Amino acid sequence: MTHDIINFNKYLLKIIDTKLLIFLFILSSLFISCGKIDTSSYYDQPSKTLRNYSALEITDFISYNPEIPEDIKTVLPRIIEDRLLSSNLGFQTIKYGSINDISSNDTLVMLAELKDITSSKDFKFEKGSLQFGESSLSLQMALVQKDTGEEVLSGEIVGFDSTGMFGGKSDSEKMLEHIANEVVNMIAANY
Repeated sequence: MTHDIINFNKYLLKIIDTKLLIFLFILSSLFISCGKIDTSSYYDQPSKTLRNYSALEITDFISYNPEIPEDIKTVLPRIIEDRLLSSNLGFQTIKYGSINDISSNDTLVMLAELKDITSSKDFKFEKGSLQFGESSLSLQMALVQKDTGEEVLSGEIVGFDSTGMFGGKSDSEKMLEHIANEVVNMIAANY
């Protein structure tokens, strides 16, 4: 009889352990990021081929939207500079900051405005997980010839973050990296 009680207790513990594991799995799935970071972009056909220029100067970005954090105006251009430098495009010089050693008629300047930022704090249950609403950041950019101000290439990039509840700083950095990659892809496609 004692042996049956011990076996029954072991069986009961297995059931409790299994139910506890299932409960913990379901609970963790509610809080773990189940979304993704993505970008959408468009650009106008360039008025000149970018191969005609030797240098690309990247300036601080501007924004008239008070909700956009100040540091993004300098952090994003630096990320773009890093990505462009590692992309092996044919520019002789790519620099965040002023370029003075190459003729201004041979230099493009990247001008950009951070237009909109959306940060949703509303909860929603979507695709099996509890999530915040989607966040986004919109960037309008133009490459202009330094000496004339003539627009050579322009476009807009929007980064979307639907990563759920733990969409903290690391997810914001990932969104900026995705936007930077999209800027590089836009320039590379028109080089």
